[in-house]
Amino acid sequence: MSRFWVTNFFVFVQMAFAADSVTAKDSFVSQSNAMLAFSRTKIVLDLKISGRLEVNVLTAKGQKIQSLQVEAVAGKNGVEWNGNFLPRGSYFVCISQKGNDSCYKWTLYE
Repeated sequence: MSRFWVTNFFVFVQMAFAADSVTAKDSFVSQSNAMLAFSRTKIVLDLKISGRLEVNVLTAKGQKIQSLQVEAVAGKNGVEWNGNFLPRGSYFVCISQKGNDSCYKWTLYE
């Protein structure tokens, strides 16, 4: 399953992966608007539960760019990070919390 939407500066693509690797079905991330924004400075998430989570940003080839450990609350959260060095292109944002994993593909155009 994939969902596409466009804002002023970014085209977002949300993907759910095969059940044996990563899935959004039983995810801790809210099914609607799970990833609200991704930019070179901020990742905005909508979480179902509070707690510690790991956010990994990967290249389209799967190389880890940055790993962040964050304490977050249920609901909308902004995660600050430094991706100013990133060129235009596709990236994966993978989120892990309490044994649940979700990955989302994003494309930066600006």
